Amino acid sequence: MFVTQPHWAHEQPRSAYEHFRTQFDRLRPNDVVWEPYNVRAVHTRAGSGLSPLCTRDEEYWLTKAPLVFDIYVEEYSPQRVMRQFGRHQAFPLVPIRIVPLHVHRYTWKGQPAGHLWADRLAPYVATWAQALQDVVDEARPHTEGNFMEYLR
Repeated sequence: MFVTQPHWAHEQPRSAYEHFRTQFDRLRPNDVVWEPYNVRAVHTRAGSGLSPLCTRDEEYWLTKAPLVFDIYVEEYSPQRVMRQFGRHQAFPLVPIRIVPLHVHRYTWKGQPAGHLWADRLAPYVATWAQALQDVVDEARPHTEGNFMEYLR
């Protein structure tokens, strides 16, 4: 149980990124559904079906492009959750690429009014031009055997 329940759905705090990240960091293993996304699991949790918005951009789900939100850049690592996509989960995990630590330190604090972040973020935004060509290439299906190997 959370000390405080997640409440990002109806609240927009001033520092949304830090707020969302803190809320996700508070999640515990029993707060997350760990089974692969399949028709039965989706129907159990969303009996009337998913909103089309949930799958609208599914071709991007396995991209390796880092995510950009406001001035923040986060590594996107679908290779860590391949089981959720019904695919083979490799182990040990090998990082695809790492967003430099100084990029994680970007903050609005102390920046002059009108400060432009475009030059700093341009390399990460540019990766999205090739996002559909830069995807995790794993076609092998998930099996319980490789999952048990992963757990070991």
